[in-house]
Amino acid sequence: MNDIRILVAIDFGTTYSGFAPGREGVPKAPTALLYDEGYEKVTSWGNLALEEEPDEVDDDSEERPRPVELFKLHISNLRKRDKPWLPPQLDYLRAIEDYLTQMRELIQKTLEKRWPTVKFPQQVDFVLTIPAEWVCDN
Repeated sequence: MNDIRILVAIDFGTTYSGFAPGREGVPKAPTALLYDEGYEKVTSWGNLALEEEPDEVDDDSEERPRPVELFKLHISNLRKRDKPWLPPQLDYLRAIEDYLTQMRELIQKTLEKRWPTVKFPQQVDFVLTIPAEWVCDN
């Protein structure tokens, strides 16, 4: 922690996630991703991933990708049959990584706008919340 200038707190939630740099919070966004047809590339995340598109889809065209939500529950102790839907092409770890990557990009843009002299990520430290039920009582 040689030259840390900003502390960013990240709340990666099951349904909503957000972050706060310094004392300034950013509104939470849905923990949701929308991918391309092959579930290879994120096309939108947060609120935009859940927006419904106008009825421009032809009946003959393929079904559009479904938003991926609740993927954080895959790291819980739920039985496999109780875990939320994920497309077969997508692993939950990749969904988590993809979401946190999108959040990282927003954090970087936010910090560069508010504090342009702060070097990202060298002068930024992060705190990530974890659910209380994951804390051991040892």
